[in-house]
Amino acid sequence: MGMTIALRRSARVGPQAGTEVEDFGITPDICYPMTRTDLLENNADLIEYGGRLFAALSVRVNSINGRLRLDITTEKIGWEDGTKKKINEIDILVDWRVKFTKKVPKKRISILLDASATGKPIEIQGFIRTPGSGRRNLILVRRIV
Repeated sequence: MGMTIALRRSARVGPQAGTEVEDFGITPDICYPMTRTDLLENNADLIEYGGRLFAALSVRVNSINGRLRLDITTEKIGWEDGTKKKINEIDILVDWRVKFTKKVPKKRISILLDASATGKPIEIQGFIRTPGSGRRNLILVRRIV
């Protein structure tokens, strides 16, 4: 008899590059304080909060003359601390490569992709960039396949 074991270590990237994730964990971009309702009712408040985050970015895909048009709508997110923030930057990846990085100045924008995007995986990543800061916080991702 024999036994095979696969071991893999994960390392951080960015400012803490090379430091291991194991035993140290990660720091979340969004902190959520558990509520009494979460504990007693199977995370009801957490699920509702997650739903608000997902509703902050919606995407409709239309085909126009063999090209794809993405109609992207953003909504303000009500955070647990009572503030409201809006996704103000998006990245659009086609076939896992960044094609566009756009600021979202208003509630709705449209982006026309060339014909080469048809049939390839498309991902829209929504970020919040704090004014005066160079840091972007990834809030959510939408995938279109």
